[in-house]
Amino acid sequence: QQRKEKVQLKTFEDYLQHSVVKINRGDYEGALKLLEKAREMSPKDGKVPYLVADIHCRTGQIELCLEHLKTAIQLDGFLRILAQNDTDFEPLWEDKKFKLITRMA
Repeated sequence: QQRKEKVQLKTFEDYLQHSVVKINRGDYEGALKLLEKAREMSPKDGKVPYLVADIHCRTGQIELCLEHLKTAIQLDGFLRILAQNDTDFEPLWEDKKFKLITRMA
């Protein structure tokens, strides 16, 4: 029997960190709910759409992945470099659209 941990999430960073834990556990639905809350708290932070893109990449939803990744990079240019080196996006490294998005200034 798995025990449910109760975590008090208060800040944007709390929601972000906990969503990463859920992503790593394969609880994508739970992670998306937390990321939605995080987005409400900080709509201009590129890390939220970046993590949403990560989830869509892991679940094979490539178009959604690229859409969110583009938004993430528009909000935070540094994420372009991160995506080019993030093994979660490795299946897309040779994808034309991915290359286009990650080379945008």
